[in-house]
Amino acid sequence: MDPALAVVVGVVGVVLVLLGFAAFFRLIAGGWQIMREGEQRVRAAAAEDRRVALLPPDERRALDEESYRRFAAEAPLPALFAAAYVENDARQSLRSAKVEVERAWAAMQVQLQRRHDLIGRLEGSLQTGIAFEHQALVDVTRARSDAGLALGRDVAETARLEASLTGALSRLRLVVEGYPTLRSFDAIMYLLTQISRIEDDLAIARDAYNNAVGEYNRTLVASFPSPFSPPSDLQPLPYFTMS
Repeated sequence: MDPALAVVVGVVGVVLVLLGFAAFFRLIAGGWQIMREGEQRVRAAAAEDRRVALLPPDERRALDEESYRRFAAEAPLPALFAAAYVENDARQSLRSAKVEVERAWAAMQVQLQRRHDLIGRLEGSLQTGIAFEHQALVDVTRARSDAGLALGRDVAETARLEASLTGALSRLRLVVEGYPTLRSFDAIMYLLTQISRIEDDLAIARDAYNNAVGEYNRTLVASFPSPFSPPSDLQPLPYFTMS
């Protein structure tokens, strides 16, 4: 081989090797840069999640809705179809859970109405058995009237008024037990016993309702996990707590 040609071939080989090393190092540097940018994005997302978690519920819901609208505007059509399918499936599950809540609520209203009816009979027996209106009897009559007006409406208000009725009834029971010589004492004690039995049935119905509400709320959380909040027509339901 001609010495000049050999020199040229050698120089070209060295250049190619150097170019290969340069490309290799650029590849490594690019990968390292991508890793650093990815780590920064993860840290920024975590910081944003912490910031959002500290926001008031109304602001957090508005932010979630804005994120959803942005996703709907930018996402491709298949992703929108997938999101619509997921939401429809979630609504079906929630609709089934809501039916169980409504069934349990109706059963509990039956027990509450039975209790109201017996307490009304108790009031009538006491009014004919004593010659004066004891304050405890007045309190029960007023509490039963208020609870009857609210029955079947707002759950929290019904629970509050039923708790007030329970307290007034407990005070009346103590008064009655202090007057064993009352006319119709046996009938009055029988009514009190029947009310206690209904309250046992009411406790069972209350547990069934709260269990149904708990299942609905868990389904709601599972169907719309963070950071997406459920639509305004799908909100957590309150428990029935007679505190």
